[in-house]
Amino acid sequence: MAENEVHFRAVIQPAIQFGARISPTVRVRGEAQKGTGNGGGMVIKTKEEWAELPTFKSAKGIWYIYSNWEQEEDPETHEIKDVPRGKIGDGINYVVDLPFEGYSPILLDNLLTSVQVGGVDSGINYNKGTLLEKIFRDMLSPLLYPTLVNPSLTLQPGGTTLLEKGTSKMETITAIFNRGSINPAYGTSGYRSGEVQSYKINNGNVQVSNVFEVALDQLHNTFTGTATYAEGEQPKDSSGADYDAPLPAGSVDSPTLTYEFVNAIWSNETTPAAIAKCPLVSITAKQKIFEFPACSIANPEVFDIPSSWNVTAVEVKNDLNELFEDCSVEFTTSDVTHSDAGGSSVAYTRYSCNLGYDMGPRTIRVKWN
Repeated sequence: MAENEVHFRAVIQPAIQFGARISPTVRVRGEAQKGTGNGGGMVIKTKEEWAELPTFKSAKGIWYIYSNWEQEEDPETHEIKDVPRGKIGDGINYVVDLPFEGYSPILLDNLLTSVQVGGVDSGINYNKGTLLEKIFRDMLSPLLYPTLVNPSLTLQPGGTTLLEKGTSKMETITAIFNRGSINPAYGTSGYRSGEVQSYKINNGNVQVSNVFEVALDQLHNTFTGTATYAEGEQPKDSSGADYDAPLPAGSVDSPTLTYEFVNAIWSNETTPAAIAKCPLVSITAKQKIFEFPACSIANPEVFDIPSSWNVTAVEVKNDLNELFEDCSVEFTTSDVTHSDAGGSSVAYTRYSCNLGYDMGPRTIRVKWN
């Protein structure tokens, strides 16, 4: 072995593990034999026994100490075969300025994190022997994974989905395809699926366009769409490695689009002298509030509710406390009919105010179940 070469196997410990101090004073160089280890780095060898911790200055900022070597050298190569680790103060000591190239310092004992540091949460256990490089990477550049959201399809109506019974018309429905997402994208397009390939509604004809013209009436009032799509991209993690798998080519169904057909409510809410059709109210609303203007004995408050609806309350708003109170006895009921949008006759129950005197503006609420 050449004089300027040092071959060794040993467990490396930073000087700070021994409580060594960084100081301009150098006490070990006088008897030191210097050599360049494999990969670079300054090695200082001394046979001096350190009764006290030595003080020294690192040229590059970090010292590593090999201590108490019970070495056995190959007689031909002088390579050290066995290097058990010991404490400073005994035997032959080696001091190394920076680790050699390719060396990876490790944890000397198990480590359970007690606080969050960078990308490492508290409560994470690192086992003895874990590379310090891994811990630093976990802290400073943790491996992150994208959130994968599958594609979806919705149907968008061309107009209102609340229609009067008897209505029959052509309706435009647009299928809106969402390709899903890979978030963060990490070098991909950010879409989970490939491009949409085709659409259809209610298992009808397949088409490339996402716009449909459908016949709409009470018997044909529910619609479900289907879209097919191509295979998606391979998702990546934050390091650029593959994560999960590409979404295979497939199809996705939309939620059902439902049109509700109801009978209109009638009243003289707008003009006391005339009964007129009110804006449509869904039967699921379970109530209708009338804002009646001032009415007279000749033209009292009147409203007509479909007889098929089960009315449970007629109430008036108390302007003093803003609460609704029962006023059903103030209305007399009778049977009437109106025609729906298709011209069919529909039975109604008419509610007419029976107080027998002129009324100021009132808020009336009718409820059903």
